[in-house]
Amino acid sequence: MRKASAILVAFLLSCSALFAQYEKGKPAVGVKTGLNVSTFRTPLSYSDFNPSWDKAGFVAGAFVELPLNKRFSIQPEFLYSAMGSNVENDKGDTRYRFNYFSMPLLVKFKFCKAWRVIAGVQGDVLFRGRERMDYVNETVTVTDRTRDFDFGYTGGIEGFISPRFSVIARYIHGIQDVSPTSNVNTAMNQAVQATVNFYLCKPGAKKAKK
Repeated sequence: MRKASAILVAFLLSCSALFAQYEKGKPAVGVKTGLNVSTFRTPLSYSDFNPSWDKAGFVAGAFVELPLNKRFSIQPEFLYSAMGSNVENDKGDTRYRFNYFSMPLLVKFKFCKAWRVIAGVQGDVLFRGRERMDYVNETVTVTDRTRDFDFGYTGGIEGFISPRFSVIARYIHGIQDVSPTSNVNTAMNQAVQATVNFYLCKPGAKKAKK
């Protein structure tokens, strides 16, 4: 957990330094909320560990968009993000819920007035993990035996429905083993995230000095 906390602090300090040194244009600040639909991705087929795409989780947070030019911008985000998976095994269903502080760093390309293509990376710091075993009606905490930091790639699209409101849909592809039973099986996070985004202020170019 100390390692994850250090990564979180380093990310926040890096974003602060980036914002302080930014001079290319007027940044945009906004908030967002939405939904993750997630599952586990496994490199092998396990007879007693079969994840499914039916775990929905809440996501919310804030972002800053820093325009680089008329087409490209960088967008760091800080989110609460609930992920996990339902897993079928020979005993019954087990539900995994992981609560993360998520830190995406996105590059956005404006290909027309209302649409952006998004690609980037994200780090996720685990602060709580739970395992719900339906077949015995029991929930246990698995935070201490789950990897406390996940890393992945992401890509998607953003569409504006008004000057201040947009919708983002993106795919998240985790590459770290986050299985609480990593000595038995391997599982990586995988999710589709949909969010509604509200821009408190819109980005703009700096005015040239006279």
